[in-house]
Amino acid sequence: MPKKKILNPFAFKLERKERRFYEVEDKPVYEKGEYKTYRFDNKWYITCRGNLIVTETTDIPKDLIDHLVRGVEPENYSKHHYRRILEDYEYAKECAKQVGFDVEM
Repeated sequence: MPKKKILNPFAFKLERKERRFYEVEDKPVYEKGEYKTYRFDNKWYITCRGNLIVTETTDIPKDLIDHLVRGVEPENYSKHHYRRILEDYEYAKECAKQVGFDVEM
């Protein structure tokens, strides 16, 4: 199966040189709009917008992704995670620019 290279902005936030990029099988376990969730390392899920990681979770965040695709902030506690994903996506684009990583939309 073909692999896809994705950028991990959280490694940049932690000022790590390692694990800035992951390779995943280019077959998501969940996909909606421009968001794709991949099973990673048989331990957790990573959700990407394009080829930029926006969240790492222990389960597929379907409801949150649905809200992101619709552009509607959840009214429950998930609103903080929703806002964080939007912020992290913008941060990930800046990280990609720093290292010359081509961002997929």
